[in-house]
Amino acid sequence: MILAATLLESGGSGPLAQLVRAPARHAGGHKFDSCTAHHQLRTPKVPRRRHVPLVYKPMLSDKAATTGSVAVGHRFKRALTATQQISIIAELKRKSPSAGDLSLHLGAADTAQAYLRGGAACISVLTEGPRFGGSPEDLKAVKNAVDVPVLRKDFLTTPQHIHEAQAMGADAVLLIVEDIGSVARVSELQTLANELAMDALTEIRGEQDLAMAVEAGAYMIAVNQRDNPKDTRFTVDHQKAVRMANLLAELDADVVKVAASGIETPNGTKLTELAEVGYHAALIGEALVTAVNPTKRLRDMLDTLTKPDHRAKVQ
Repeated sequence: MILAATLLESGGSGPLAQLVRAPARHAGGHKFDSCTAHHQLRTPKVPRRRHVPLVYKPMLSDKAATTGSVAVGHRFKRALTATQQISIIAELKRKSPSAGDLSLHLGAADTAQAYLRGGAACISVLTEGPRFGGSPEDLKAVKNAVDVPVLRKDFLTTPQHIHEAQAMGADAVLLIVEDIGSVARVSELQTLANELAMDALTEIRGEQDLAMAVEAGAYMIAVNQRDNPKDTRFTVDHQKAVRMANLLAELDADVVKVAASGIETPNGTKLTELAEVGYHAALIGEALVTAVNPTKRLRDMLDTLTKPDHRAKVQ
C-alpha cells in the first residue's frame, strides 16, 4: 500500500505527487446529492470510532454463522491479481439511471454462475433497489451460488453501511470518494472494512478524487468513467481510464488499478486498451447483463487478451 506520505517522502515529483501536495477540494466536507442524502437519513447513526491498527480476522455475522459464508481478508484483492491477464469483475444489475431497464428478470444466482463459467474473477452486486433493481438478497444469493469474491456496490457512506455489507456476506465494499466527501472519512471506512475482513475498492472520478484516495491510503482504486453514476444522462468518457493511467503509474505496484463504466459496450473502451496501460481489472456490467449469452460474451472479451500483443498486463 502506498500512502500520500510515502509518495512524497520517496521524492515523487510527478503530476500525482503535485496533486497530493495541493489542498484537497473536499478535505473538509462534501454536499451530498439527494440519493446519498436518502441513504444517510434512513441509516441509524453510529458513534464515531477511534482509529485502531488494522487486524485482518473474520468476524462472524449472524448470517455468516448460519450459512458458513464468511469473508476472508483481502480475498477480493488476491482474486484480481491472481494472474498476469487483466481480470473481470462481472456486475449484476437490472437497470440503471442512465440506461433504464436492462434485464428486469435477471436471476442473481443463475447470472453469477454464468459469469463464473465465462471466467469472471469476482462478482459485483448492486444492492440498491430504486435505481438499480438490486437488493441485499441478491448479494446473499450470489454468495450461496458461487465461490468467488463478491463486491457490494452501493452508495456506502457510513459505518453502518459497512457493517450491513459484512452481514450480507460481502468480501469487499465500494467507497466512492466524492460521495463520502473527505480523506478522513474514506480512511475511516476503509479501516473498518479491513477490520471486518473485507477489502475496500475506492472509486474515483477525476484527478482530485485520486489525490484524496491516495492520501486516505487506498490500496485498490477504481476509475469510474461515468461522471455521475446517479445521473439520468448517459455521460461516459470512454478515454478517461486510459488518460488517467499515467497518474496511476506513479503509485506503488501493489496498488490494484480497476477501470469501470462503458467497457466493452458499443463504441466503448476495449479490454485491450486497459491492459496496455496497466490496469489489473475491469468492472463490466451493461455489456454482460444485456447479452443473450453472458457466458459466451465474457469468454469472447477475455479471448481478445490472448492475442500475442495482449497476453500479459503491463507491469
